Amino acid sequence: MEITQSITTSIEPLCYSVEALLLKAGISSQQKVFTRIEGVVRVKGVVTKVNRYKTATYLTLKDQEFSISVKCDSTADIYENESILVEGLLYLKPSTFFVGLECCIHGNIVGSWEIAERRIPRNHSIPKKKRFISLDNAINECNLNSLLLLGTETGINDVLSQVDNATAKSIRQAVIRVGRTDTLLSDIREAEPYNFQAFVIVRGGDDNTMEIWNDPEVVSFLMHYDIPFYTALGHSHSRTLADQYADASFPTPTAFGSTLSSILTTGRRFKEMEAEYARLKQEYILLANATQSAPQPANHGHDWIKIIAVFAACSLLIYLLVIALT
Repeated sequence: MEITQSITTSIEPLCYSVEALLLKAGISSQQKVFTRIEGVVRVKGVVTKVNRYKTATYLTLKDQEFSISVKCDSTADIYENESILVEGLLYLKPSTFFVGLECCIHGNIVGSWEIAERRIPRNHSIPKKKRFISLDNAINECNLNSLLLLGTETGINDVLSQVDNATAKSIRQAVIRVGRTDTLLSDIREAEPYNFQAFVIVRGGDDNTMEIWNDPEVVSFLMHYDIPFYTALGHSHSRTLADQYADASFPTPTAFGSTLSSILTTGRRFKEMEAEYARLKQEYILLANATQSAPQPANHGHDWIKIIAVFAACSLLIYLLVIALT
């Protein structure tokens, strides 16, 4: 999105979408408050409600399913369905509609914005997928820190609920908007500095915005990274175009989280078995060398029993490793 008009200040305040501002403010579902934003902020959105009074104008600014209240000092000539840019101070006040606090901006309208032309032209010819890499192979080839979790806040939380705390802290994640093509692609571009080697897109629920995953432009954009990507789009009754081109797809974010947890658990057990096998192998070598070099006592048969036991344990571990790999 491009701002077509703005005020001139010495230090430009950060500009947020309504959803991004609420996330930054730490308001989950506009009911739980964790932190506050200090100083002047800018927010852009679409006007859905206007109430004019003598001394002020009250607006409701919306972005997808998120909304915020705005109080303007002047009775601005503004109407519903206009895309505006508001600048002011962020306040938290008791809500008149639900129990808890709501977000409110006290400031003025400083400009408007419009959807910029898409950088990637629509192309119905999607590149051919070179190869499909399973999730476990991607994690083994790279590592967990190279996997980027992209999605809605609900989808990300569903994934993290299935893994342990250490894994949840090590997974890099970025909240993206999945309602429109332009905002979706813009948010993914902003995550590019993470230098990820594989990524997964998650979102919960099923509504009319699911059609975005059948957009050839979106699929072409995901494939242009030329790295493994996975989808968990919160549906099970249909298979989208993005699912077909993904290296693997999962019916829900929770299902992806459960699979990821299983892969990591298996990987940890495999490493533990490898370490135990190396220890037993070393013990076997030491016992064998000691038996050959030392004088044979009357009870030398007990040493061979130990060697046979260690050899049997090594053989069992080799068998278990083969089973785990297959």
